[in-house]
Amino acid sequence: MCKSSDLNCVLPLEPILLGEHYLENPSDKEELRFPIDIYQCLQCKTVQTLDDIDPNFLWKDYTYFSGQTKGIVDHFQSFSNNILNKYSLGQKIKVLDIGSNDGTLLKQFKKNGHDVQGFDPADTVAKVAQNNGIPTIISLFDITSSKFHLGEKKFDLITAFNVFAHSENMDSMIKAVKYHLAKYGIFCFEIQSLKQIYKKKILGTFFHEHMIHYSVLSAKNFLESYGLKIIDFWENNIQNGSIIFICSHLNSNKFKIQETKIKKAIEDEKKLGLHDGNWALYLKDYILNSKIKLKKILMDLEVEGIKKIAAYGAARSGPTLALQFGLDRKISKIFDDHPSKLGKYSPFNNLFVDKTNNLEKESSKFTVILAYIHYKQIIKKHINYLNKGGNFIILWPEVLIVNKDNFKEIIE
Repeated sequence: MCKSSDLNCVLPLEPILLGEHYLENPSDKEELRFPIDIYQCLQCKTVQTLDDIDPNFLWKDYTYFSGQTKGIVDHFQSFSNNILNKYSLGQKIKVLDIGSNDGTLLKQFKKNGHDVQGFDPADTVAKVAQNNGIPTIISLFDITSSKFHLGEKKFDLITAFNVFAHSENMDSMIKAVKYHLAKYGIFCFEIQSLKQIYKKKILGTFFHEHMIHYSVLSAKNFLESYGLKIIDFWENNIQNGSIIFICSHLNSNKFKIQETKIKKAIEDEKKLGLHDGNWALYLKDYILNSKIKLKKILMDLEVEGIKKIAAYGAARSGPTLALQFGLDRKISKIFDDHPSKLGKYSPFNNLFVDKTNNLEKESSKFTVILAYIHYKQIIKKHINYLNKGGNFIILWPEVLIVNKDNFKEIIE
């Protein structure tokens, strides 16, 4: 982010695989695993991975569609209303969405008569957007590709929701944002908050698509070095704690800067240890303690003759938790209903993805929930499985066995 090589490994992690490449048949090759250790720059305070994956491979077969989640659709609608009401950008504005996915965010602006343009490197999602009438360029967004596809076109609003942490070439990406942002335009990007990653122990956010983890200070340092500034930020509970930065050109005085709010946020971050790497010590303890608890559970099950357990959730974050907590080669299959994964084989241990309705037929009476953030909804959906003697193992916010006797207090 600042070109410094003064980096410190604050959170060493077990190497993980790339979670999105599901296969029709079991692979006969040894799965590839890549380093995912977390580093922090001692100069600009940015938290990041050091090892980046070739983007052409990383975004191949991408399976996340924004429009499949009602909460995200509602979130995008709320954001579009709020940004247009709070900032005077014009009657009919030009909107560019970077990492536009299936066009769900741009739909909110298009239906109100604004001109929209999407930009996304994953053809699986971009083609859905195109079919739904959202013009979408299928390409990575950087200064070269943006000039090639957009020329000198300027936009009143540029958005980048949960993609501004997904590029190993942030220098070129931010230059492209600045180049295409109108003189009095607004740039908004949403990312998972480092403060909430620390406070809520969101270990599952560490996988190769998430290359950068921002604090307010690191975002401020980065933007200002490229002639942009934060004028405000909005916090929300998306992904268990995200933050939307509202930005403009550094020399633009059209919009008031929330200086007191920004200053206080940075002071709070310093107290939490987000600038010196101390935040990672808390996660190290969480990993170690969780691994010990889970090891004891697995040893007790082995005494009962149970050598493998099932898993629930083919989420991208699943292998991160499974491999950090010692579940490698301990899982028999995965239950999930995602249409791009169902009936296929996961890159994680060649595990077959079965539909969730078959959970009650599963021979294993223990199922670990890898879609950790959704554990309450999963438990509520499968109370019958618990009543028939099944058990869930949750990994977050702490390792715990859930059964018919304690599930009510856990989901409440």
